[in-house]
Amino acid sequence: MPANLGTRIKRARERKRMTQEDLASQLGVHRRTVDNWENGRSAPKNRLGALEEVLGIRLSSEPPTELDEPEENLPPPASKEDRGKAARERVLAEIKRDPELAVMILDVIARIRGSGEPERASPQNVDIDIDETA
Repeated sequence: MPANLGTRIKRARERKRMTQEDLASQLGVHRRTVDNWENGRSAPKNRLGALEEVLGIRLSSEPPTELDEPEENLPPPASKEDRGKAARERVLAEIKRDPELAVMILDVIARIRGSGEPERASPQNVDIDIDETA
């Protein structure tokens, strides 16, 4: 018996080792929306095409048979450590793409640490060093 749409979305997302937050971000929706889709509380109506593209599957009328696999055949979800490393890599990639983002991040960190007025950094004097063991 074919899996329902919500289960198919969840299984495809897990195969991609994505969190609900990751999927929601790529689709421009709230994480709760993805949760509602996966639990059958709502349907992705106008996001079906985007979902198919992001997840790399077909969700319309005829489901691919691999989505009907039992749960025990699915790869284990990514560990908290792996998700953290992936998040750090995404942030670093964004910082490398947009050095002004590094300046904003440093300003926020300075405010959080309560160091008063942060020194104004510029993309030219920001040195980014990510500790891979963190």
